[in-house]
Amino acid sequence: MLARQWLAGDYNAEDLGHAIEPQLERIVDVMVEHRNRKTIVFLPLIYLSRLFADLCRQRGLEAWHVDGASRDRAEVLSEFSSARSGILSNAMLLTEGYDEPSIDCVVCLRPTKVRSLYCQIVGRGTRMYPNKDHLLLLDFLWLTHDHALIKPAHLIAKDDEEADQIGTMLGDDGDLEELAAKLIDRHKPDIVWADPLLNYIGDDISEQKVVAEFCCNRLNAIALKTGVIWALLHHTGKPSKDPKAGTHWTATDLAYSGLGSSALVNWSRETAVVMRVKAPEGTPPTFQLSMTKRRHRAGLCDLDGNPTDTIFIRHSSGSGICWEQRPPPPSPGKGGASYSVGKRGRPTAFDEGKFRAALEEFGGSLTRQNEKEVAAKLAVSIRTIWNWHNRLSANPS
Repeated sequence: MLARQWLAGDYNAEDLGHAIEPQLERIVDVMVEHRNRKTIVFLPLIYLSRLFADLCRQRGLEAWHVDGASRDRAEVLSEFSSARSGILSNAMLLTEGYDEPSIDCVVCLRPTKVRSLYCQIVGRGTRMYPNKDHLLLLDFLWLTHDHALIKPAHLIAKDDEEADQIGTMLGDDGDLEELAAKLIDRHKPDIVWADPLLNYIGDDISEQKVVAEFCCNRLNAIALKTGVIWALLHHTGKPSKDPKAGTHWTATDLAYSGLGSSALVNWSRETAVVMRVKAPEGTPPTFQLSMTKRRHRAGLCDLDGNPTDTIFIRHSSGSGICWEQRPPPPSPGKGGASYSVGKRGRPTAFDEGKFRAALEEFGGSLTRQNEKEVAAKLAVSIRTIWNWHNRLSANPS
């Protein structure tokens, strides 16, 4: 029986060592059954980690031990990374900052009361890797009973308290869509964000039937019942290495740049794509926001007030977390031409001198009372002169 002695809010490592050591040989018996796996093992004490690695090697398994004092740590980690299978044993050294995506089995032999620590341990095996479609978690100490890692309520609730309340209402095994519908009914939102989508879809997003089931059957059912709009935040793939790719993409290319099945784009009413654009060194990071399906009908306007399917934005220089619209950044290439993707409407008609002169003629500033006269003077729309006004305000001379 585990002694109930605490250290910094968790079990005492020495007590854990005494309790676990007699069980190591039986655990190695199980490891033999999974000898083709690439496994990371966490133990409470360094001497136990060394002992476990030795016991594995005695059974013909390829095993390594590493700790903070290991002079050959880099070499050991490199050997483990290159191996097709094997066991890497450590005493809580690799819970953070260690990334080996090929790990497909995790063994935690270090009981803990801290859920975040257990999540970090299990997280060592959750990285994506070619031909890796699942993680095997060998839970000899029944830690998943104390630290349930995968419950739909935790994906939706704002904190653990709300997750527990939802679990009480619907049961911890409640369906994700059922939980979402319950929260929508409680909070009455207009828009529901799923960020990131991969956390919620729960299957292979490259499969059309998976996307169709999730979006068309499940999300649509909730939208029809509650009237909400679903906003799914998703990742694009790695950018092309072709230096011309960014400036030759069409709106369709951008729409289908997200990872996974094209069924996702076909389902959505609009696919808005945000991507960073290249700019000269020293230029503040600038991003391109493109409406790829409804395009000009989506309501975007450039700084001149002209309808467009793409604008350029960057993080606001003011306080708070917000964006501000900016002119297209200069091209990083020769000639200094403006960056663009596809057709962007008419060239700018903005003339700062003429605009300031018109303002002076009608009182010195733009107001709701003189906006029609100023617009007529410059032969542009009221929306355009207000965009020009905002442009001057953002860049006062």
